[in-house]
Parts: sequence; structure tokens; C-alpha cells
Amino acid sequence: MAKSERLAEDTLFLKKSDANHTPPPQRSQIIPFQPLIRRAPIAEIAEGLAKESGQGYGLMLQEMRKAFSDQGTLSGRVKTPASIADKLIRVAQKENITTISPSWAKAKITDAIGFRLILRQGGPQEMDRCVQSLAPLIENNRMALLEINDYHGPRCASYLSTPNLKTLLKAHQTAHKALPEPLKAPSVQVIHHTPQAVKSSGYTALQLKVRFQDGTPGELQIRGPQVEKVASVEHLVYDIRKGKTLPGRNVSSSGGLDKRKLETIIHNLSPRQTEDYLAYLAQYYQKARLLEMGVKPQVSPVLADSLRGFPLLDLRRIHGASLE
Repeated sequence: MAKSERLAEDTLFLKKSDANHTPPPQRSQIIPFQPLIRRAPIAEIAEGLAKESGQGYGLMLQEMRKAFSDQGTLSGRVKTPASIADKLIRVAQKENITTISPSWAKAKITDAIGFRLILRQGGPQEMDRCVQSLAPLIENNRMALLEINDYHGPRCASYLSTPNLKTLLKAHQTAHKALPEPLKAPSVQVIHHTPQAVKSSGYTALQLKVRFQDGTPGELQIRGPQVEKVASVEHLVYDIRKGKTLPGRNVSSSGGLDKRKLETIIHNLSPRQTEDYLAYLAQYYQKARLLEMGVKPQVSPVLADSLRGFPLLDLRRIHGASLE
């Protein structure tokens, strides 16, 4: 490789704050030697992260399905290169970073592998059994527990009980004691029965941030079947509001929902209309959670007057999302 080509590939990038820095008088302006850091294109970095994360995915999926075989339906995915690149771009823009390195990118992808468990009913007793199945995976260091996020909407029951939380933390402590010092897991961050746990959109799920045995960061989501129906639409609204790229946006693949039209509507809602729609979704989450707990609500949520001109937003009209 020619010297000029090597310099083009291995370029030393300085922070923006260093760009206008003027050395003090009488001081040498020769820049001391620093190791060059290779900055690969985002697409290349994303491809590498996806490939690395997927190496042990099959065995993890098999083990998770065995653990939750009688709990419900478990699905999983490895984050795609396109999804990884999309997230890296958004994070870089938010942090005002113009160049990235593979090590920086790897630290930002905390859900390289994702699993979702949809419980059969979603009631408290079923959740108790689910936690009892999950605890051995943590105790035996099949996965290290990093975060417990017990999200729920306003006036909506969460999935994790206080005894469930104690069981998970006890499993973490057991695993922590068994590991040698260099491998000890950090303390678990917990969001449970706090203001941070309440989501204005009504989003309700137990989300566990974990690190699998091979070091891959991942996430396990747990929720019931009725809440899943609402989430199948609400997550699209969330992605649109966050500026994420929607896969298959030109195809009506989400229960007959036209993603492109939904994207246009959400982007053009006024602040008041957005607030009204989030309240509507929160009411639907509340209804879904009550159904999972064996309570049949007497009244179904309806769109606010400000949203009556957007029938596409009505969950009763979306196949698979209706709780009627």
C-alpha cells in the first residue's frame, strides 16, 4: 500500500474544540506523535457489529426457549446492520460527533441481540413463574443482569411485583459472588415503582438489559398478549417520533397499517394533537393490562375530537390491535 493511501485510510481526527487552538508563543508547534486511530465508515462498522453479535445467537435462542418453554412465545433477533447504522447516526448527531470508531460504536449498541417473551395470559401468577424460570439463567451466569426497567403507563399496573424484583436481585448477587474479581458484574440499575417508570404513551413492559455469557449485550422484553397488540402499533409511533427509519415503510405489513401514511400523519400532528394521541394510547394500554389481569373494562378509549379527522389512528380499525 502506498504511503499516501495509508495516510488516507488512517487519519487522525481532532476534536472540534481543538481546531482553533493556538499554541503559546515560543513553544514548538510540532504535534507529538500519537497512535493513529482507524475510522471506518459507519456501514462497515455496523456490518461488523451485526456479524459479531450473531455468532452465538442460535445457542442463546435455544437456551432461552428451553427456559421459557411453558411460559409463552419467545422470539428473538440480531440487530441488522441497517438498524445499527441508523442508531449510530442518530447518537452521533445527538452527541455532535462527526467521526466514530468501532470501539465507540460498540459501546453505544446495548441491544445487539433482543428477545421478546409474550406471556400466555400476562397475569401476576404467570409472571411469578416467569421470574422463577429466569433466575437460574442469571445465577448460573448465562446472562449478567445490568438493568431492570419495569415500565408502565399512567394508572396502569406494571408486570414486576416487589417479590419478583427481590428474586432477580438475589440471583444477581449469587452470580456476582461466584465470579472472579475481573469478571464481576456491576450493580444493577433498577427502575421500578418510580416516576421514571411511568411512560406518557402508556408503554408497558418489563425490559431487562443483560450481557450474555459471550459478552454480547442484549435485551429481554416481557409482556402479555393484550399489551402486545397495542405495542405493535405504539412502537411504530415511537419510532416515527424518534426519527427512526421504518423497515418496510412502503408495505402494509403491520396488520394492514399503511406505515407511510401513518408516518405523514404523526409528523404533521400539532403538539396538542400529539399529546391527545399519547393519552389515547395510554388508555388503550390500561385497558389491555386490565384484560390480562382478568378485569373487563366497561368503556373503550375513543380518539379525542382533535384527532377525529385521522381514522388511521383508531386502534379499533387496525387488524390485530383491537381489544374488542
